[in-house]
Amino acid sequence: WQFPENEVFIMDRWGALVRTIRNYNNRDNVFDGTDNQGRSLGNGDYYYILKLKSGPTLKGWVYLHR
Repeated sequence: WQFPENEVFIMDRWGALVRTIRNYNNRDNVFDGTDNQGRSLGNGDYYYILKLKSGPTLKGWVYLHR
């Protein structure tokens, strides 16, 4: 992972922030389908914003299916 200092924000389809992840690393600090309180999120589309300390801000959608 090339960008160790980052923040990932996950929003539901209504734009409510459900999860914030600092220093996402694709190994052990990842979006696991839970909210900030550890509760399982429902199936559906979620919007993400990935803010990198050095680099562009990336945005997109992810579909969560359990």
